[in-house]
Amino acid sequence: MNNLFYCNRVKVRNKGRIDAPFRLSSRDTTIGRCFSFCPEEGVLPSGACQNVEVIFCSHTLGTFTEDLLLTVTGRPQPLTVTFRCVVPAIVVETPVLNFQRCFLDHRYEQKVQLTNTGPLPACYGVLDQEYEESPSLLIGSSTPTGMIRPHSSEEFPVFLLAKAVGLYASLCLAASSHPRSWEVCALWSVNHCFCPMGV
Repeated sequence: MNNLFYCNRVKVRNKGRIDAPFRLSSRDTTIGRCFSFCPEEGVLPSGACQNVEVIFCSHTLGTFTEDLLLTVTGRPQPLTVTFRCVVPAIVVETPVLNFQRCFLDHRYEQKVQLTNTGPLPACYGVLDQEYEESPSLLIGSSTPTGMIRPHSSEEFPVFLLAKAVGLYASLCLAASSHPRSWEVCALWSVNHCFCPMGV
C-alpha cells in the first residue's frame, strides 16, 4: 500500500509582550520521523498567531500517539502537541459468501454487511484483486467504495463470475479506513461452478 499524506494545522499564539522565535519538531522515533512541518520555525510577534501545517506520511497501520515539540526561545521546557491516530472499529457481519452452484459465464451477486461500532466515520473499499493471465474466477463489486457513519451499518454488493468448471474457495479483500488509518479485512467466497449438460 502506498504512503498516504495527511495534513493538519496547529495554531500558535504569542501571548507575551516580546517577539517569540519558535520551532516545531518531532521526536526521533519510527512514527516521529513521519512528520514534517511548514514552516518548521519562525518568529511570532507579540499578540500574533500563526497556523503551522503538520504533514504526516506513513505506511504503518495501527493506533498510536505521538507528542510533537514546540520549542520557544527563552522557555526552559518545550510545549507538547499530541497527535493521535486511531483505527475505526469495523466488524464484517458477512465473512463468508456462499454462492453454491453457479453456471459458467453467469454473473452472481451477494451483499456484504459492514458495521462501524466506533464513534468516528469510516470509509471502505474493495481492493483490486490479483489475477493470473487466464483467471478461472472473477470477483469484484459494482460499488467498491462507500462511507459508514458512526454506530451504523452499510451493505455493498460483491459479484462472482466463473470462467472454468470447478469448486472454488476464493478470498476477496476489502479495506476499511478512517482518513488517518487503513485496515484490511477478508471475505471468503465459496462456490461450485458447473457446465449444464446439453440435450
